[in-house]
Amino acid sequence: YTTLFRSLLTSLIQGYALTETTCAGCIQHPNDSRDGIVGAPLSCIEMRLASHPDVNDRAALPYLNTDTSHMGAACLGRGEVLIRGDALSAGYYKQPDKTAESFDKDGWFHTGDVGVWTPDGSLKIVDRIKNLVKLIGGEYIAIEAMEAAFLDGADWEASVRLAQELDGGIAGADELLEALRELDEKNELLDA
Repeated sequence: YTTLFRSLLTSLIQGYALTETTCAGCIQHPNDSRDGIVGAPLSCIEMRLASHPDVNDRAALPYLNTDTSHMGAACLGRGEVLIRGDALSAGYYKQPDKTAESFDKDGWFHTGDVGVWTPDGSLKIVDRIKNLVKLIGGEYIAIEAMEAAFLDGADWEASVRLAQELDGGIAGADELLEALRELDEKNELLDA
């Protein structure tokens, strides 16, 4: 995607934050064109990575905040992203159990996301502690099931509909589905 945006002479930057952090997290520098990098933490929060020896990467290695390598690339630690600061919410409204589960006694919010510090101090999100996401209707689904649906070219319509459900609606999804149906009728969908 970076190449596409460069050819259109526009910048594409990424960021990282959550509702619980009131959108305070990281933002990629406009001159940083690396894919997957969400940038350095904002000055209004503290961020650290907590070791998770019970969660492994694709190489079956645990995520440790003392790691110096991630999938062959240098890093300054790996682990669950923890955030605290005045910008964060105080917890979940009238849900003390959920608040206690996500916010520890020292004020750190446990995001459930696994991050990697790059050598220049930028954050890269690489995994989840629990690979579940909540759909709009309240149903939880494993990320692996979503990936399988998206990668299964024969079930492209289900993939687009699932993306709509996850995103709350994709602008132009009906037009996209119509174009995909036309390609499918011409047997060009999987050959493209």
